[in-house]
Amino acid sequence: MALVGYYLVWPKVRLWRQQRSLAEAENYEKAGDYRRALLILEQTVQINPQNWEARRRLANFLERSGHRQGLEAWKEIVQAEPAEPRNLLGLAGAALRSGDITAARQALAQLQRTGRTDAAYYRLSSGLALVTHDVGALEAALAELSRLEPMDQRVRLNLATVRLQSADPGVVEAGRTALIALARSGPVRIRAIVELLNDMARRWPQPTRERAAAFQQLAAELTPARGPTYDPPEVGDPVERLVSFAMRQPDPEAEDVGALLSWLILNGRAAAGFEWLDRLPENIRHSRLVTATASEAALKTGDWPHLRQLLLDGAWGAQPPLAVNGAFDARRNRSQLSPAAQASRWASVIESCKASLPALRMLLRLSEAWQWPDEQQQVLEAITRDFAGESWTWRRLISQALVRGETEELWQVYQRWSRAAPGDTTVQIEAAIMGHLLQKSGAPSSSSTSAWVQRQPAAPGAVVAHALALWRGQRLAEALALLGTLRAEAFAEPRYALAYGLMLSEAGRARESEPLLNRASAERMLPDEMLLIEQARARNQPRLSGSRQP
Repeated sequence: MALVGYYLVWPKVRLWRQQRSLAEAENYEKAGDYRRALLILEQTVQINPQNWEARRRLANFLERSGHRQGLEAWKEIVQAEPAEPRNLLGLAGAALRSGDITAARQALAQLQRTGRTDAAYYRLSSGLALVTHDVGALEAALAELSRLEPMDQRVRLNLATVRLQSADPGVVEAGRTALIALARSGPVRIRAIVELLNDMARRWPQPTRERAAAFQQLAAELTPARGPTYDPPEVGDPVERLVSFAMRQPDPEAEDVGALLSWLILNGRAAAGFEWLDRLPENIRHSRLVTATASEAALKTGDWPHLRQLLLDGAWGAQPPLAVNGAFDARRNRSQLSPAAQASRWASVIESCKASLPALRMLLRLSEAWQWPDEQQQVLEAITRDFAGESWTWRRLISQALVRGETEELWQVYQRWSRAAPGDTTVQIEAAIMGHLLQKSGAPSSSSTSAWVQRQPAAPGAVVAHALALWRGQRLAEALALLGTLRAEAFAEPRYALAYGLMLSEAGRARESEPLLNRASAERMLPDEMLLIEQARARNQPRLSGSRQP
C-alpha cells in the first residue's frame, strides 16, 4: 500500500514543487531580481526537461532579457512539440522580435496548416507583414483580425491607418473617416490624432492655404470650443488644439503616449512632450515603451540628467547601474582629466558592463552622442573581444580604419576577426584579400586559398583571394588565368578590380589594366592601395604612349 501511495502522491508533489518554482521565478522577475528568476527557471527545466510550461517560461524570459538563446530555446521547444499552437506562436513572436523573418514565416505557415488561425495568429501575421513591408498582406491580416475582434478599437485604428496607404482614393477616404470617428472616442484618441496629423503632412508637405484650411477644419470637427476636455480654449493654432485634445485622452496606454511623444520629438516639441509626460501616472511614465521614447527625446535634446534617470529606469533595457552612472560621471569630469586618464576612466566604465552586450551598446550610443571617437573605439573593441559573433562591430572598426586611412590598424582588425571566426569563410577570404593587397605577413598561402576555390569555384571572393596568393607567390600567369574565368560584373567590387588591374599591369597588359585601376581609384582606398595604383599606372604609361605612336 505504501508503494502504491508513493506512486499516487509523488507526481502531485512534484507538480506542486514545479508550480511553486514557476511562481517564485515570476515574483523575482517582478521584483527586478532577474538573476534569481533565471536561475530558478533553469533549475526547474534541468530537473524536469519535459515540463513544457517551464521551458516556455524560460524561453520567454531569455527573449525579454535580450538573450539570443531565447529564439533557440523556442526552436527546441517546437522541435519537441511541433503540434502545440502555443509553441508555434511563441516561436513566431520571438523570431519576429529578433529579426529572423524566415523562422517567423515558417512557424506561421505551420500554424496555418494545423488550422489554428485565431486572433493571435492574425496578430503575428500582421506583424510579419509590417516588418516585410507587405501592405496588401498587412491589410488582409488586420481586416480578418477586425472581423474576429470587432470591438477592438486598436485593431480598427491600425486597419484605418494602413488604408491611408492605398492607391484607391475611396479606400483612403474610408480610412480617414474611420480615424476621425476613432479620434472622437476616448480609448484611441491619441493614436488616431497622430495618424491624422501625419496624413496631413503627407498630403501637404509644404505650408499652403489649403493645408491651413484642412487643419482648421479638422480641429473644429474634433476639438470642443469650450469645456473641461479642452484647456485652454483660447489656443488659436489648430495643431496645438489637436495636440492638446489628444493629451487629454482618458487613461492613455504606453503605446499611445509613445506615439504622441515620438510625434512631438520629430516636430521639435520635445520639451512640451516632457512637460506632458510629467503629468501622467507613474506606471505609464516608467513603462518600457514610454521610457524608451522619452530617452530618444532626451538624447536628441541633450537632456543628460533626464537621460541618465531614464536609462536607470530601463529605457534601453536592464543596464548595470554602475555602468550608467559611470558613463555620465565620466562625461561630467571629462574636462578635468588628461587624455590618458579619460581612456583609463572609460575602460573602467566598460569593465563595469560585465560583458553585457546591451550595456556595451548603451555605451556605444552615448559615446556617439557625445562625439567621443576614441571611446567609441574602446567600446567596439570590447564588443569584438567579448562577442566575436557581432559582425556589425567588426564592420564598424574596418570602416573607421578605412576612413582614417590607417592601413596597419585595418590589418590588425582583419587578423583579429579571422582568428575569432575561423569557420567563417567569408571573413577568411576578405582578410586574405586585404592581406595580400597590402603585402602583409600573415596572409594565407596559396595552399590555403586553393581550398576555398575548390569548395566555392564560382565565388568571386574565393577566386580573387587565391589569385592574389598565387601572384604573391610569383605565379602571375596562373593568377591571371584564374581571374579570367570570372564574369565582368564581378569586378564592380573595387578591390577585386584593383587586384586584377595590378596583375594586368605587371603582365604588360596596360590597356586592359587602366579601366580596372580607374574603377578602383574611384572608391575610398587606403594610402598604401593608392600607391600601388600609382605604381601600376607608371608602368602602364610607356606602353600606352607607345601604342598611340604611328
